[in-house]
Amino acid sequence: MREVTQTLKLSWPPSVNNYWRQYQGRTLLSKAGRLYKKSPAPPFKPYSSQDRLKVSIDYYPPSKISRDLDNHAKAVLDLLMHWGVIPDDSQIDELHLYRLDIERPGRAEVTLEVL
Repeated sequence: MREVTQTLKLSWPPSVNNYWRQYQGRTLLSKAGRLYKKSPAPPFKPYSSQDRLKVSIDYYPPSKISRDLDNHAKAVLDLLMHWGVIPDDSQIDELHLYRLDIERPGRAEVTLEVL
């Protein structure tokens, strides 16, 4: 039987505020975004394009700096698609974001579950 729930540990994601850049009228992935996409993938089992998903992201921020958690979600979801964990983030029917204890250098734990 295929595993329907898994948790992946990721490095601290960049904010959407510095994930994209405008250059000559085009929107491009920033240097921070490109570096994040080069993160090594942990072991995972890919989900099918038919799966409807619930995703929970536990954030362990690197400092007390005020930040909007939803600004970090796009980088995490894009990374999951880049690695091939999920075919498309439009499959996500539930998305939960949690701010937890400060941990340097910061990290995110993503739990994916088939609904």
